[in-house]
Amino acid sequence: MKPPRNFITHPVDEGLLLAREDGKRLFVMNGAARFIWQLRLDGIADIQIPALMAERYAIDLGQAEQDLRSILRHWQVEGLAEASGWRRHYRIGHQRFSVDYPDQTIADAFFPILGHLELTSGLEGEVKRGFVLNLEGRRYVLRADGAELLSSEEIDEVMARLAHEAILFAFNNSDWLISTHAAAVSNGRGCALLPGVSGSGKSTLAAALLTRPHLRYLTEDLALLDRANLHVIPVPGALILKHGSWTPLEPLLGALSSQTVHHRHDQDVRYLAPAREKIAPAPAPVAVIAFPRYTPNAEASLARISTLEGLTRLIAAPSMVSPPITPQALGRLTKWAEGIPFYTLAYGSVTEAVALIEGLLPI
Repeated sequence: MKPPRNFITHPVDEGLLLAREDGKRLFVMNGAARFIWQLRLDGIADIQIPALMAERYAIDLGQAEQDLRSILRHWQVEGLAEASGWRRHYRIGHQRFSVDYPDQTIADAFFPILGHLELTSGLEGEVKRGFVLNLEGRRYVLRADGAELLSSEEIDEVMARLAHEAILFAFNNSDWLISTHAAAVSNGRGCALLPGVSGSGKSTLAAALLTRPHLRYLTEDLALLDRANLHVIPVPGALILKHGSWTPLEPLLGALSSQTVHHRHDQDVRYLAPAREKIAPAPAPVAVIAFPRYTPNAEASLARISTLEGLTRLIAAPSMVSPPITPQALGRLTKWAEGIPFYTLAYGSVTEAVALIEGLLPI
């Protein structure tokens, strides 16, 4: 099996200096490691390499096998070789990433946060980022391109970090001008952008809206407005539904009660992965912006607000502009906002709130 692609190499005496094309780290190999690296690069199977090592270095075959295992384990930790285990490929937006799991059971445990992003065909394409999850003793160790991101005995903590890293990966690899803390759904003609701080009810409302057959999912937490048109880019991470949303959603999502409860950032949550056909296939223009506020037993009501108040709330969501911030960027944002209606939405019934949002979307 060949080493991962996208490495730059240069000989140093009998050894080798390596770096990833898009990375920040350097790796140095001695002569023996360089020999193994080249054999794998040439397509020589790992099972054949110990005999070639024994012949070249005049060592016992058993010693060669032990040395190869040690080198490969080190390379797997550093991201220089594929990890032994279960590799699955995913796509978020237009970017691909992979995760190497230590076994099938653990791979299946991560389905609620990544299953809807998994690729089942076209696996030969370039992987932009590779994550490796190892089980080392009682601890789960998550790495990306050889760098350790997290070590924890709690799989829920690793799930939360990997879900976050997938969104961050999309954030860093999308050509966006504005980002904001918001959910968004589209009907194919325009989308409803639902900004708000954590606990405002935007995720609850987004989950309810996705029960409507004609609505498609763009994002639940991070909305990215593309540089070209200020359309919302699909960043479809799993919906993270806190304990307070379970009861309101029960009439529409009865199956939610059977989902596993996970512990995330000191809160009990359930992950809701949308069906793949519910994910919006392309960026969508913003047709309406509504700031939701869930209050138990409150009657659903919409109130139109001014562009100034709408922008004030949007920026406080919070929002940010991709640097550098220029007069042209501020002008585009102002012109865009002036063409969109802003509302506040108070609701206690998700069914009523869904009807109100649907009524605001273009037919």
